[in-house]
Amino acid sequence: LMVGQELPIWEFEDVGDNWCKVKEEGVAPVIAIPTTAGTGSEVGRASVITDSEKHLKKIIFHPKMLPVLVILDPNVTTGLPAKITAATGLDALSHCLEAFCSPSYHPMAEGIALEGMRLIKENLQLAYENGDNLEARMHMLVASSMGAAAFQKGLGAMHAIAHSIGATYGAHHGLLNAILMPYVLEENYSEIKTKLGRAARYL
Repeated sequence: LMVGQELPIWEFEDVGDNWCKVKEEGVAPVIAIPTTAGTGSEVGRASVITDSEKHLKKIIFHPKMLPVLVILDPNVTTGLPAKITAATGLDALSHCLEAFCSPSYHPMAEGIALEGMRLIKENLQLAYENGDNLEARMHMLVASSMGAAAFQKGLGAMHAIAHSIGATYGAHHGLLNAILMPYVLEENYSEIKTKLGRAARYL
């Protein structure tokens, strides 16, 4: 995004129509090769950047940030430490879970989220236990992309709280989502119990 821009990056924060300030002719095409199976940024039009001076995470958005090509190569993720594999995998799970539980109407996103959760359930532990398991790594990359596609339906308190804590304390986003997950689910249980039941039956 910034290759051909004159304004500082914070001018393009996803507030109002700030994205219209971008000189589109200067935006380089994006080719995305994910190195973790968690954020799903490869299917998005935005980037989360930490403003270290203000201890805030800000979303930078522009439609031309959507990658023109995505390469999911499990070999790129085999050197990922087990703890990061777990944390990023739980980030992908939180994307799928919160999207699935969102009250917004989007049946396609719900289906994608549900299948993403199944892939994570069946493959995250395998990838954690054996980082060289290419099949598990590939399924996790696909699940990560699915989670980010699904969360166009919406996210929830896990992400709202994790973003704030992560920016303040420099803690890993996926780990924070994992820590917050049971508390958020318990707090929202009365509203989401029917959806959780559907997910449980599928999984």
